[in-house]
Amino acid sequence: MKRTLVFLVSLFLCANSVFAAKAVKAVVTGVKGKAFVKTGQHSGWQKCYSTMVLDENAVVKTAPRSKAVIMLNDQSKIQMRSNSQIKLNSLSDNNKEIEQQKGRSLFKITKMMRGRKFQCRTPVAVCSVRGTEFSVEVGDKNDATFKVFSGLVDVGDLGGNNSVVLNPNEKINVLENMPMGAPQPFSPSDSEEQGDVTRQNINQDVGLEVSAEMTKEAVQKAAADE
Repeated sequence: MKRTLVFLVSLFLCANSVFAAKAVKAVVTGVKGKAFVKTGQHSGWQKCYSTMVLDENAVVKTAPRSKAVIMLNDQSKIQMRSNSQIKLNSLSDNNKEIEQQKGRSLFKITKMMRGRKFQCRTPVAVCSVRGTEFSVEVGDKNDATFKVFSGLVDVGDLGGNNSVVLNPNEKINVLENMPMGAPQPFSPSDSEEQGDVTRQNINQDVGLEVSAEMTKEAVQKAAADE
C-alpha cells in the first residue's frame, strides 16, 4: 500500500511538471461529425478528436455536415463549419494568425492587450481584430466574405494598399484581383446568423469551464504519449 502511494504521488508530480513545461497553444474542444488534421508539411491527414493539442502550422479540415471547435490559449474560439479548412500560422502570445483556406468559420476573439494582435488571413484579404465576434467565409473562387457581429474589424488587401473598418452588423465581400468595395449592412439572413451567435454566448461561461478542463486532459494525454 505504501509503495503504491509513493508511485501515485511520483506520477502526479511528474504529470504536473510536464503540464507546466508544455505550453498548450491550441486545443480541439469539440468535434461533430468528422474532422481531420495535418500536423506538418510532409505528414498525412489523421483523425481530429476532442482534447487534441494543436501547434503552429497545423491544418484542420471538416467533412460535409461536420463541425469543429478550437480554443486558443487566451480563450479565443474558432468554430469551423462544414467543408472548411484553416491553418494555424502563428500562435504566439503577441501574434496570432489564422488562415481561412476555404469554407466558413466563426471567430470569438478575446480582447487583446496593447501590443498584441490577431489576424485572419484569406487568399484575397486579411483582417485584424483586438477582441470581437465575426465570421469569415472563403468561396470556390477565393473570394472572401467578412461579417462582424460585435466589435470592430479592419479588413485590408494582401498588398496593404486598401483597407476598410467594419462595424457591428456590417459585411464586405472581397473578390480576387478586384478593388475593395464599401461595407454593406446585414441582410435578414445575416441577422439570423447573428441571433445564433447571441444564443451561443449565453452558454459561453459553461463552455469555457469545460474547455479549460479539456485542455488539462489534453496536455496530460500528450505527456503520456510522449
